[in-house]
Amino acid sequence: MGTEVDLEKSGAWYTLAAYQGHSSAQCNLGLCLELGTGVELDMDEAFIMYVKAAEQGHCNAQYNLGICYDEGTGVELNEYMAVKWYKKAAEQGHVDAQCNLGVCYQHGTGVDKDLDEAVAWYQRAQQAGDADGACNLALCYEKGDGVQCNFERAVELYRQASELGHADAQFNLGLCYARGRGIDQDQREAVSWYTKAAENGKPEAQFNLGSCFEQGCGVAQDVDQALEWYTRAACEGDEQAPHCVERLRTSMLHPIRGT
Repeated sequence: MGTEVDLEKSGAWYTLAAYQGHSSAQCNLGLCLELGTGVELDMDEAFIMYVKAAEQGHCNAQYNLGICYDEGTGVELNEYMAVKWYKKAAEQGHVDAQCNLGVCYQHGTGVDKDLDEAVAWYQRAQQAGDADGACNLALCYEKGDGVQCNFERAVELYRQASELGHADAQFNLGLCYARGRGIDQDQREAVSWYTKAAENGKPEAQFNLGSCFEQGCGVAQDVDQALEWYTRAACEGDEQAPHCVERLRTSMLHPIRGT
């Protein structure tokens, strides 16, 4: 009960300060309105608050405004306006905006496709310690998008992002170890990184981990563990996993007998 009262008080103070022109309060009030925290949820009003703060140069508000335009929340979807506000926030050092701007340049979303610009923005985010930036930059090096293909550099960047808990990077690092791409092949290390990604909810890693346990690749063969990871992958939406679950359950119910 006390928490609810505090949230309501916070909402009231943000409202008062916001209408006095304080950009931080405007941004915070926008977030409260977007989430319905301490005030009634109102995405249209949240958008207005973000605009007021963003026009005063508030970095987080500029990023949030970019998200609004990108997703069409509180305003009609407009990819060009999303890029405009991501860029303003990115130029002030907002790492999420830098990463999103990189994605826009990479795919030509709201701006002309420019892989060099994409890489430049990913690098800025990565150098600031952002896991998404490091993972996206690693993908560029792995595929040769905007940079010369360099598997060793890709592995370095995947490792940076992986150590920050990035599930996609952990899975990709596992693939690098499994295939011996950019690093010596090591199936045990592959399993180690698949496990981290799988525990972080990455369905592809859960499927690969199930396959490793089924085949005894990089880990002792364990059909029960294989079934568990295939099942988790299936629950997370992996398309291959349900067939593996059905196949293993059938084989466990009707084992092949020797002659």
